Amino acid sequence: MPITSVEGAGAVLAATAPGIARGMERSYGDAALNPGGTLWDARSLNRFLAFDEETGILRCEPGVLLRDIQQTFSGRGWMLAVTPGTSVVTVAGAIANDVHGKNHATRGTFADHVQSITLVRTDGSVITCGPSLEREWFEATCGGLGLTGLIVEASIRLKRVPGPWLLAENIAYQSLAEFFTLSDESEAEFEHVVSWIDITTDGGGGASCLGRTRRRRRTGRCRRMRPCWAGCVAGRRCRSCRRSHW
Repeated sequence: MPITSVEGAGAVLAATAPGIARGMERSYGDAALNPGGTLWDARSLNRFLAFDEETGILRCEPGVLLRDIQQTFSGRGWMLAVTPGTSVVTVAGAIANDVHGKNHATRGTFADHVQSITLVRTDGSVITCGPSLEREWFEATCGGLGLTGLIVEASIRLKRVPGPWLLAENIAYQSLAEFFTLSDESEAEFEHVVSWIDITTDGGGGASCLGRTRRRRRTGRCRRMRPCWAGCVAGRRCRSCRRSHW
């Protein structure tokens, strides 16, 4: 059932309940399946409503895609503080699933950067909640899979970034002990860290991908001041440290 206006959302919900909101259907748990019930589709509510260049607070409708936020604001020095593995996710879906990114250890989840949410419920009531306003509703909605109502508006705080690019490194390791050492060493330098461990190997080897934002795209030879990077060409694997650099 399409939701085409914020003003008419309450009437649609009341007439078609019970139901649940759907977004871009990227949830691993198939959250927006409702056999025998109604799916409320608010993807057409996809407008930016306001943006504060000083604080980085963006007010938007629920159907705005994370991809659109990144494309619109990264060139202006702002990005989402938390992004999941796909950018084709709605803001409301990111809140309802309380998604996390590869910087979970430093930035937390998506909800940690939500300032306020406006919900419409099937009884026609409208609830505005946030960390300091109707906190119980806010906590139940973040990660609540749409069970508290239909999100029709959200305010989220973006983070300042030096530019739209990421400096990334891929690092192979041969054991779990090496993985833990690498993780500890990477925390101070790289905000984004993800690792894959090959459990079929005897020692638990695998690979980590590290990233941090930067102003410009790197080209040419690696300029990092580490001995094992000497002569390393961007995009090729350094034989002495097993790293791939871009």
